[in-house]
Amino acid sequence: MKNLVPIHWARVILGLMFTTFGIYQLINGSAMASMVPMFEQNIKVLMVYSAGVALILGGISFITQIMVKIGGYSLALLMLLNIIFIHIPVLSIPEKMSMLQILKDIGLAMAAIYVANEGD
Repeated sequence: MKNLVPIHWARVILGLMFTTFGIYQLINGSAMASMVPMFEQNIKVLMVYSAGVALILGGISFITQIMVKIGGYSLALLMLLNIIFIHIPVLSIPEKMSMLQILKDIGLAMAAIYVANEGD
């Protein structure tokens, strides 16, 4: 059966989404740093900006199809680190909706791995 949506469309749209998230993190880095638990403020800001750059680079790799495997696995690792350092520590606070965020990040990590395995 022929695919209804070509894989390259899905890869480019996923790349645009990761790039948009990264730009958003760079623009709103200081505000987003307050969402990171357990670290000093300077480290929180560095984590947010570093993640933003990683999201942009991974997204660009998907869009341009350059180093897709490295970009995909790096994005998957980033999503798993988000789960460990951001969502799990606040899992007991219902207002944070951490379980939904964990499921979202698992889905994004698996999508990044899928694209990485299809690329290069």
